[in-house]
Amino acid sequence: MTVTAIRWACVDVVHSMTGIHAPELDFSALPGKVDAYNLLIEIHYKHFQFYSNMFIATAIAYVCHRIDLGVLCHIDWIDVSFVVLEAIFFLTSRDTLRRYYQRTKQLLSPPQALHDDR
Repeated sequence: MTVTAIRWACVDVVHSMTGIHAPELDFSALPGKVDAYNLLIEIHYKHFQFYSNMFIATAIAYVCHRIDLGVLCHIDWIDVSFVVLEAIFFLTSRDTLRRYYQRTKQLLSPPQALHDDR
């Protein structure tokens, strides 16, 4: 839960500030679509949570590792691996959140919003 709270305060804010915004949804359209909505949560939102939480958890582990080694020690393969892994986690979290928002918008958009995207 701590990692999720840090993720919410950091990653979610960055994604929002850089153009990934939650769509306006019409939950009155949910009846009859609950299974589809739950599927979108399973295949997109839960993956977003995993990748973005791993981004935060990996950063915390890396900072602890560097503190244990001494902050001024030389850079080696683990430092490069950390940067690559963090980039993968961040970009994948961004992609899965974007897909979740797009698909939930398709499923639960207010009627006028369907025509605004043409």
